[in-house]
Amino acid sequence: MACQPKASTTGTHNATQREDSIYTNVNVEPYPKGGIEKFYRTVGEKIKYPEGEKDDFSGGHVAMSWIVEKDGGITNFEKIRGSVGICEQIKKLVTSMPKWTPGLMNNKPVRTKYVYGMVICIGDQ
Repeated sequence: MACQPKASTTGTHNATQREDSIYTNVNVEPYPKGGIEKFYRTVGEKIKYPEGEKDDFSGGHVAMSWIVEKDGGITNFEKIRGSVGICEQIKKLVTSMPKWTPGLMNNKPVRTKYVYGMVICIGDQ
C-alpha cells in the first residue's frame, strides 16, 4: 500500500542549543532501530486504509510529524495531511516500536522534529 515513503528533518535550527529546543535540521538525523528502510517497509506492510474511508479516497499523500526526544522516545504527534485513520495507525505503530536513535547536533542528542510522508495506493494504483 505505501508506494513512496518520504521522511525529512529539513529546515532551520536554533543558533544556540538549549535544553528544550526542537531542531528541524540536525547534523545526524534520528532513525528507528533497524534503520529507516526497515521502518518504511514495516509501515508499508502494516498500515491498511480504513474500510470506512475508502469511498472518500481519491489517492494522495499522508504526512505526519513527531518529536524524537533526546532519549529516543517519540512524542508530540501531529497530522499534517491525510486520513485520520491512517495517521492513527502510524502513531500506534511508531509508539509500539523500540526507541529511536536521537538526532545529533554538534555530537549531542537533541530533540528533533521528524516529518514522515507516504503516498497511499489502493488496488492497482
